[in-house]
Formats: sequence, C-alpha cells, structure tokens
Amino acid sequence: MKKILHVLLAMVIIAGGYLGIMAYEPSSYNFDEQTMTVAEAAGEKQASVAVMMGHLKHIAFSAHPAGSVANQNVRAYLIEQIEAMGYVVREEHFTNTDPEVIAAATPDGEPLPEQLNMTNLVVEVAGTNPLATTLVMAHYDSTKHGPGAGDDGISVASILEAMRVLKANGQPQNNFVFLFTDGEELKMLGAKDYVEKHPEMAETATFVLDFEARGTGGGMIMFRTSNGNNHLLHHYVAAVSTPMATSIGSSIFDLLPNGTDLTVFLNSNYEGAMDFLMLDGVENYHAPTDNYDNIDRNSAYQYTTTISELINYFAKINDVENIENENAVYFPIFRGMQIVMPESIAKVLAITAALLAVIAIVLLIVKKTFNKRQLLWGAIALVAIILCGAVIGFVTRIVVVNIIPVRLPLFAIYTVMLIIILLAVLGILRLFGKRLNFSGFAVWYLVLLAIATIILTFLLSGASYLPIFILLPLAGGIIIYTLIAEKYKQRTKKIVAIITAAIASILVVPVLYLIFMAILTPTLFIIGTLFAGSIAGYLSIYSLE
Repeated sequence: MKKILHVLLAMVIIAGGYLGIMAYEPSSYNFDEQTMTVAEAAGEKQASVAVMMGHLKHIAFSAHPAGSVANQNVRAYLIEQIEAMGYVVREEHFTNTDPEVIAAATPDGEPLPEQLNMTNLVVEVAGTNPLATTLVMAHYDSTKHGPGAGDDGISVASILEAMRVLKANGQPQNNFVFLFTDGEELKMLGAKDYVEKHPEMAETATFVLDFEARGTGGGMIMFRTSNGNNHLLHHYVAAVSTPMATSIGSSIFDLLPNGTDLTVFLNSNYEGAMDFLMLDGVENYHAPTDNYDNIDRNSAYQYTTTISELINYFAKINDVENIENENAVYFPIFRGMQIVMPESIAKVLAITAALLAVIAIVLLIVKKTFNKRQLLWGAIALVAIILCGAVIGFVTRIVVVNIIPVRLPLFAIYTVMLIIILLAVLGILRLFGKRLNFSGFAVWYLVLLAIATIILTFLLSGASYLPIFILLPLAGGIIIYTLIAEKYKQRTKKIVAIITAAIASILVVPVLYLIFMAILTPTLFIIGTLFAGSIAGYLSIYSLE
C-alpha cells in the first residue's frame, strides 16, 4: 500500500509541475503556413497571424545588424508597410563611432566602417479625446549572428499587425507613440538616443510597453514593470485573454548580463512600464537558428493576439491612475488564471504562515512527537536531501556540457533531472529509515520554510509567494495533525501531503524552469537544490511514520 501511495504522490508532483509549466506556455494554434499582405487583410478588424507572419518573413530574411545594408532593407520595408496603412513615419538618425560597438555589428571578415549609421522609426497617433499616451516599442535590428526572428522580429511584426487593426477600428480615443528602435543589440543605442532627444516623454507617456524575446517559443511572459505596479497589473490582466506574468521574473532577469530597451526608460524614471518576452528555444538566441522556420507557431499566435489586445485596451482606457506607492506580487497558477495581490497582503500572509509554522513546531514539541535523537537525524536528513539536489544538478551540468555529444531538448534535460531528484529524495528518506520520524523531520522543514518566507517577503518580495503558499497548507495541516484523534492522524498526513505537493509543484517547478531557460546549465545545481528542498517536506509525510 505504501508503494502505491508513493507512486500517487510522485504522480501529483509530476502532474502539478506539468500544469504549472503549461501556465507559461501558449495555447495550441493551427497555422496553415499561408501568409497574407496588409492589402489582402484590408478592413479586417481582428489581428491576423497570417499577416504577422508575412511581415516576419521579410524582417527575418537574413541577419541584419545595425548599420548594415540588410538592416537598411528591413527599415525600408517597415516604412513602406507603415505608410501603406496610412500612418506617417518619422526617421530619427544617429551615429556611433565606438570601435567596440562597430566591431560587434560588423560581420566577421568585413572591414570596419568609421561609424555606424542608425535610425529609429517613430509613428505618433493622436487620439480623439486623449486621457493617456502609450509608448509601444520593439527593436528591428538583429545581431550579426542570426536573422533575429525571435529577437526581435516577432515583436516588430506583431506591432505592425496591431497598428493595422488599430487603423481598421477607427481613430483611437487615446494617443500612441510607436517606436521601432535601431541598435538595441549594441547596448540599447536606439533607446538611449530616443530618451535623450525626447526628455518630455518621461512625463507625457502614461504607459510604456516593450516587447522582446530570448528564444523562439514559449509563452509571452510579462516579466518586469516599473515601480508601484499594483494598479498596472490589473490593467494587464483586464487587457489580455491569456495573462502570463510573474513577479519573480524581474529577479531572474537581473541575473542576466543583457538589458532591454525598457532598461533605458526605467533608468530615466518612466512609469506605467511593462516588459514582455518568451524564453523557450533559448538555444536559438543570437544564433543562425533564430529564423522564421524555428518560430513556434503557437507563440506567434500569442504575440499577435496579445499585442493587439493590449493596444486596443490602451486605445480606450479611461482609468489612467497607474502609479501607486505599492507593488504587487503576481503569478499564474493555471493557463489564463493570474493571481495579483498587493505586497501588503503578501506580507500579512507571510507573517501568518510563519506564525502557523511556530505554532506547529510548538505543538510537535509539547505533544512529544519526537525525541532528541530523531530531531538530530531530521536535521541531517534535510541537509543530505538539499545537498543531493545540488550534486545531481551539478552532475547533470557536467554530463550535458562535456559528455553528451548532441544537443538535447532543454525541457527533456530539465524533466529527467527533476525525476532523478524526486527518486533520490525518496531514496534518502528510505535510507535513513527508522532513525527518522515525521515530526523530527517536519520541525526543521518548517523552520527552513519559515525563514525563507520572511527573508523573501521583505528582501525579494516578488518571489515571496513560493514559500508562503507551501508553508500555509503544510503548517496548517501539521497543526490539525497534532490536535486530532490518533485514528485520524495517518489520513490527515496523506491529505496534507497531497495538497502541499500539488500547490508546491504548480508554483515551484515552472519558476525553476524559467530560471533554467533564462540562464541555462550554470543554474542546474541551484535548481536541483531548490527542487530537492521544496519536495522534502511532503515526501517525508508519506515516507515517515
């Protein structure tokens, strides 16, 4: 019977993790590979993937780094398409003579020019009764290493299609500025030039939307905002049909060496700002394989529809009080189901969870559910489990980087590693066997989670929801376990384990996956550590009497 229960719990963890990851993946879309032109879609008031993909074919035809002839061709195409929709385009030229920058943009083997000539494209749209001005931007240059279909052709093409839909629906109520920057791959030069030339926009722009990509697939995640974002998050959730936003995203992004155009605007104190990207297919990032064929068609559909939904929403928004003193903690739990709560609520929940943990620990002690020896072995077992996760992650990195000769799908690497850790944790608990009991182990696990909850809530609030929503049901369940009659204890333990495992896997597994996709193999030992630590408690409930 116990083996069956172990299998059941493992299935809950795997299923919860899968559902959690799917919350960050786009819905399926059947694209027949037939593209359309703007002229063929004339009058259509809904965004069309076929039109967007038609744009993308032209934009991502070849590598087009800033200053290159290929990038001039892309720019000419953008101007032609925008003017064909009936908009007026303003070209803003700038140059750069930094040898390092020039070398980064010049294809290998070609002579270095004396300067790079670059151009931002700006389209201003006046509203009929404007209460807000929304700045919408993406960059149209690529690196010299690849065509940039994901980074950032898909965003540029989707904005073009959203502009077509905006025009088809008549003059908007609110103002827009569409900005297609050049030189983003060269330390965000285009964004810097625009900010320097238009200091007034820091006050004029009510909202700023920046669209990026760090791969060729996956969900379109809203991963970073300006400060005081609680009200802004509610706008985002109201605007889009499939919201995918996580407050831990900014913390992950801060670990990366790259910036985005929005970095420049945030540094210049722009407010009401949101940054978007996709992460799957990160192996194609800044590579020749970042091409039209490798763009995930489901992601293409989500970029097309989401960008159009956002622009249509901000075209007629009346509630423009987007700046608050308070930030939000936010995350998806299932696809299309987005949780947004003020930091103040998260702090209340964190303190509540920590107090419940203290109460649970006190009850376990008062009820004399363990002895000193079992408490010591509980500490040793928890440390062994966490170290085991780190070692498995480290070994996985060595195997993937140095031993396996072929490039494996990243999702497969991640999944196999987590399953091995899952089995290893069960093995460690079994190995320690009768030296442990549930209560002696649970005390240390509750202490670990309570400390993590308080530290993250007050130092890295965007990630606080992870330990909060693991600790709340676990501590509450253990309190019930200590107070109920003996004959109900085993059943209560199983229920607590199932609930905690489901919640934890839904929340933790996708976040670890995002970290992996963002930074790749260097993070595997960290991911292994965090995963092993997060599953130790509820696996112990099943494994230990």
